[in-house]
Amino acid sequence: MKHIQVIAFCDGEHEERTRAVTERTIKIDGGEPVLLDLCEPCDKPFLDMLVLMERGAVVERTKGPKGKRSGTPSRETRPSRLPGMDVTHLTCPECGHVSPSRSALGQHTRSRHGKGLKEYADKPSAD
Repeated sequence: MKHIQVIAFCDGEHEERTRAVTERTIKIDGGEPVLLDLCEPCDKPFLDMLVLMERGAVVERTKGPKGKRSGTPSRETRPSRLPGMDVTHLTCPECGHVSPSRSALGQHTRSRHGKGLKEYADKPSAD
């Protein structure tokens, strides 16, 4: 008969290897869960934190729409032309979209029309 024994050592910093007595999965502020093997002295701060958390009030988070940061206007509400600026030289030659910079125009033409600025015969000038 064979017997296999798995021994876990503490993930804390010790001069010598110390056997772990507790295994904890910790997730802080929505981060990725982390598995920790801990000895009794290293586990004490986590036990203290659990006691402290039991005293606090449960806070329900409000969830915004996925994939959209608050404060960023959507394409529908974003103005196509910046007020008070002459941006005629940053207009898309295919659809007339106005961009605030040459790089933004290049991003527009690549994503919307599948072409880079170099592929257009009449390159926008920086008048």
